Amino acid sequence: MKRLIIKEEIDESKNVFTFNTDEDLTITWFDDKIDDEIKTMLEQSHDHVQICHSFDEIILTIDNIRNEKIILIVAGRYSRETLFRIHDNDRIDTIYIFCLNMSLYQDLIDEKKYSKLVVIYIEYTTLFNILIQQIHLILKHLSIFNLFNHTDKPILDLEYESKIDIFEQTYVSSDAIRWYTKDSFLYCFVNKALRTEDIEALFRLRYFIKDICKNLILLFDKNFEIYQDSLEAIIVYRGLTLPINIIDQLKQSVGKYVSTNGFLSTTFKRDVAEMFGANVIFEIKIETDLKNIIYGYIANMSYNPSEDEVLFDLDAIFQIIDIQYKDNKYIISMIAIEYFEELYKNNLSNNNDNVLKEYETYILTGNLADAYAQNDQYDLGLKYALISYQIHKNFHNNYSVSIVVSLLRISLIYLINEEIQLAFDYIQQAFQSLPMNVNSQLLAPMYLCLSRCYLKQETYSEASKYCQKSLEKFN
Repeated sequence: MKRLIIKEEIDESKNVFTFNTDEDLTITWFDDKIDDEIKTMLEQSHDHVQICHSFDEIILTIDNIRNEKIILIVAGRYSRETLFRIHDNDRIDTIYIFCLNMSLYQDLIDEKKYSKLVVIYIEYTTLFNILIQQIHLILKHLSIFNLFNHTDKPILDLEYESKIDIFEQTYVSSDAIRWYTKDSFLYCFVNKALRTEDIEALFRLRYFIKDICKNLILLFDKNFEIYQDSLEAIIVYRGLTLPINIIDQLKQSVGKYVSTNGFLSTTFKRDVAEMFGANVIFEIKIETDLKNIIYGYIANMSYNPSEDEVLFDLDAIFQIIDIQYKDNKYIISMIAIEYFEELYKNNLSNNNDNVLKEYETYILTGNLADAYAQNDQYDLGLKYALISYQIHKNFHNNYSVSIVVSLLRISLIYLINEEIQLAFDYIQQAFQSLPMNVNSQLLAPMYLCLSRCYLKQETYSEASKYCQKSLEKFN
């Protein structure tokens, strides 16, 4: 019998099942004799690459990496001590050994003591071919069930911008799913935008996200009766590497509900889900008569048909049924859930549209504020700056780069109008609203604004201090 749930039960799960997978991927190679050709090949395979030449350097590098998964390649002669010292670090996803004589280190594989140690390679070509496949799969799998996680990490940069330009020049809506599966940049970009509620990115991708949803609905409607007539249920799989503390948390969450806030990629093939040493396999059962869970078998549309991929639409809901440990893996059994508050799901689906409309107004009023201020019409500039800020507060939390920019804009106008205390209040609020890992390009004008506020208040030591900080950031 189908289990129907309501919005309150979903809300309850927010405090039960939350873990942060707002992560990128770094490749780290530990070898004191790596040559330039290999370094070039590494850099061509992925954007984030670290080369380490000593134990101290590898330890420091891993300690300094935040919110990223690490693929570690280690030279054979350093493999035993490296595994002993850093294998259990949560940031390490998988480990490869590269050496000239496999037999010297085969016991490390055979003993099965190190679950993250995948395989030993003696040829560069084979290693890099596998590495590219793993990057593809790990990036696709970073964005699993990252529930209700609002980290506000801006994700547009010059590299993304250039790829988006190519995408916008060649894209047609009927190819949405193929594009989504074609390039790791795109599915990471889409899911990260959805996951972090990066409004700028969502605005750029709004039509593409809608097209994926539309194509999935068409595919679902086309196959619904076929599935229902031939099968009572289908089972799909999703592999992931999780630290033990998250697995322990999951064990306490049996019976609870989880929701996705991105597109969820799964496969009919369990062996695909198990590739590259995943220590957790999500086994998801879908009863074929469910109508509120939109999904599609996309192999015929996918750039990677061999993955036998089943893609779930946004906001799919699942219940955790059971967790067992078999063959060195945790098997987490879940079922797709239908619920009767359809209006709630419609609100979820339409939420991004509403946000994007407000974002357009936010952009317009912000541009008006800048235009009036640049033409010395500061009263009108202040009026629209305050409107822009208030609109943004309505659809975003208080820790984002765009909120900080809005507050800085207001502070600068008050400073020009000689309303020093208000200028000081708003720039202080801007500093309090800074997200983590903000770049120096934003800090430089903020420090300069604060310095000018102190200067106007004749607090010269503080003015000098923050002026110096501003210069350091500009440099």
